[in-house]
Amino acid sequence: MTLNSPNKETVERYLDGFRRTDHAQILGCLTDDIKWTVFGAF
Repeated sequence: MTLNSPNKETVERYLDGFRRTDHAQILGCLTDDIKWTVFGAF
C-alpha cells in the first residue's frame, strides 16, 4: 500500500472535482487568497 502525501491528496480531490464539475469540491481545495485566471476567457 502506498501512502499519499497531503499535497497529492489535495490535487487528486481537485482534479476529481473537475471531472465531476463539482464547484464546491474544487473551491474547497483552494485557499482564500487564490487568484484564478482562465486565459482566453471573457
